Amino acid sequence: ADGVIEFRLELDPTPEAMTRLAEKVDEREHNAERQSILPLLQPQSVAVIGASSDPSSLGHHVVRTLVLHGFKGRVHPINHGGVSVAGVPALPSVADVPGRVDLAIVAVPAKDVSEALACCAAERVRAVVVLTAGIGRDESQQLGEFARANGMRLVGPASLGVFNFEPGVVLHASFAQLDVKTGHVGVAVESGVLGAALLDRATRAGIRFSSVVSLGAKVDVSANDLLHYWLDDETTTVVMLYGESLGNPRNFTRLARRFAAEKALITIAPEDGEAGWAAALYRQLGVVRTRTVEELLDATRLIEAVVVPKGERVTVISDSDNAGEVAMQSLRAQGLTVTGCEAVGFAATPADYRAAATRTRDATDAFMIIYAPALGGDASAVSEAVLSATRESAIPAVLVSNGGSADNSPLPLFRVPESAALALSHLVELGRTRRRDSLHDHQVQVALDEPAARAIVEEVLLGCPAGRELRWDEGVRLLATVGIEVIAGAVVTSLDAGLETAAALGYPVAIKAMGLARLGRTEAGGVALDLHDAASLTASYQRMRDALGEGMREALVQRLVRGQGIECVVAVEPHELFGPVVGVGIGGILADRVGRQPRRALPLTEQDAHELVNEAPVSELLRDRALSIDSVVDLVRRIGTLADTIHELSLVRCNPILVTASGAAVLSARLIVGPAPSGLPVRRL
Repeated sequence: ADGVIEFRLELDPTPEAMTRLAEKVDEREHNAERQSILPLLQPQSVAVIGASSDPSSLGHHVVRTLVLHGFKGRVHPINHGGVSVAGVPALPSVADVPGRVDLAIVAVPAKDVSEALACCAAERVRAVVVLTAGIGRDESQQLGEFARANGMRLVGPASLGVFNFEPGVVLHASFAQLDVKTGHVGVAVESGVLGAALLDRATRAGIRFSSVVSLGAKVDVSANDLLHYWLDDETTTVVMLYGESLGNPRNFTRLARRFAAEKALITIAPEDGEAGWAAALYRQLGVVRTRTVEELLDATRLIEAVVVPKGERVTVISDSDNAGEVAMQSLRAQGLTVTGCEAVGFAATPADYRAAATRTRDATDAFMIIYAPALGGDASAVSEAVLSATRESAIPAVLVSNGGSADNSPLPLFRVPESAALALSHLVELGRTRRRDSLHDHQVQVALDEPAARAIVEEVLLGCPAGRELRWDEGVRLLATVGIEVIAGAVVTSLDAGLETAAALGYPVAIKAMGLARLGRTEAGGVALDLHDAASLTASYQRMRDALGEGMREALVQRLVRGQGIECVVAVEPHELFGPVVGVGIGGILADRVGRQPRRALPLTEQDAHELVNEAPVSELLRDRALSIDSVVDLVRRIGTLADTIHELSLVRCNPILVTASGAAVLSARLIVGPAPSGLPVRRL
């Protein structure tokens, strides 16, 4: 009608809109975390609480170190007597400091740390580093909670200190004396003692640092927080993590991907003893994983010093046939593609090395240079010659030599081919990672009725706040919110109810004892299949009830799935380091008994989901029989989305899933919910 305007606004968000919203939320979190770390690593004023005139005290060492290294900001020693420290005038309290204190270094006895933090909070100090050791775990956690409640970032207790070697800052807030060269490597370490030893070895190995944080007890600031800072720090191009854990697992898996797409993230993790699948998780996230300290340092100094190769081919140039052969064997042992060995002869000159590099540079992505002169020699000149041939082509090279002036080589130096090959393998893997789509691919987009899913979980936790395993019907409803349909059935407690359910479902049906573990149902006679009528159902029910007793207190009557296929399992389980991980394997009673199950961390990308299924040994069986692999991929996408969105889910295990040529049918599922990890207060910036 005239004068009437109809206006319609669609309120249901599209997947694209949800993706943009998630990106905005992530970016806001990133900016907040980064801003909260700035006072820690770029302070304008530092107060040292507990700095005394005693030259042997921790606080005195910190003040002297700050002054001697030329900190660009203001230093305020704090002690009750207001006695000068290392020639710097002191004040009785943080409250007496003119202007705002960005960073406070606490070096007081353990019994006085709480009071020191309270004083810092009263004066709105933005960051605190507690050097004091000997504080119990519970009290340390209380310090962290107090700091967060008051908008302070806290490093420690038992921290070695923090360092920022950038010329505009020059922060040595520690009692440790580090004689380092300024470079591009950021370091996060946990243990103060082990951290000091690591930094000493790294310095002697020639690694150059941008900033270092000793996290100590890690009750607030974690490696995750520092990654947010280093991601936007133009000086830092490589980050080395040395510790037992990496911060909040869910946050780390997201942040590591983003970081690895732009910079190198290197950590140390010994052999996992978990069929090697932890290594795959590191690769998924783009993290360079080393196994020993020497390997960690070698990989770090190489990745900091050279460009990332464009491919995976390596060429050896050697003045020794035997050494050249060893080098090629070492490279192949690391899975690298060796194009060959250019022999330049035992009397080779720098010009010979330059000519060999020039001849082969168009057919390789990296060089290993072997220089083993019989007498004297000039390794630096050889390195310069190779660099002159490779610089414009951006081809990285390493030098293996014990010859003359090798220590001054402009190329990364290794003493044996095996160490050089191992370090090169990490460099090549880094290049391979950056070329992978999965780091840049969008997260899996699956329709999820999140309000309905949360309502189911909240109802369960309302009745059982500690959490519990979901009943059959609850699990079916929760999986339905993400589009997963479990084969129709119902849990019954009597034969009459079983007969009624079977009649409603339609024969044939199966019956399963719910009081037995899934693994033992078949072996214990807890499953009866292909029941075509009431008589066969009655006979099977009575037989199982008599044999199993309490195991048949509840029984599942379920429509029988027709068709030939293979059983598999898709499960999401918690991992201490990576958070929830999703795995795929052979299902049924063999699920926990055979083979390895490859895993991926959440959230999944489309490439992650496909790679996970294709790496599972069960995929070979599916392909051989022309069964539906795509339907398994789809289940992985949906189960991963549900577990990644509903953090209260601690376990999702769909087993068995019958995969046929036409699709995949979920026959049974086990889901456990519990309280979600508590969130932290919003940062006061």
